[in-house]
Amino acid sequence: MSWETEFEEFMNDVVTREAFVGRNDFGEPSYSGSESLPARVVYKAHVIATGSSEITSAVRETLAQASVYLGPDPVWDIRDRITLPDGSTPPIITVVAYPDETADPSLHHQVVIV
Repeated sequence: MSWETEFEEFMNDVVTREAFVGRNDFGEPSYSGSESLPARVVYKAHVIATGSSEITSAVRETLAQASVYLGPDPVWDIRDRITLPDGSTPPIITVVAYPDETADPSLHHQVVIV
């Protein structure tokens, strides 16, 4: 059982995704055209552990402003660009993918932390 249509009932927001496609000759990111996707945006500030530094083993923490719940397609990357319903384009801190609860390895939904 991968995607459930009941899950869509909670997705009353729309976000825009521009997929990262590479870098130009100056090292600036290039993006694909934009696509609008149904989502659930929960604006809540929270601290996210973003990994350890190569120099020290200390875990860095980043303040996230929102969690964006999305369906399984398309698969998000932290280099993609997201535009929230309020028009802001915050950097993507992390993407968390949640599998189905069955033995089927398909993706159920994703949470993009910004």
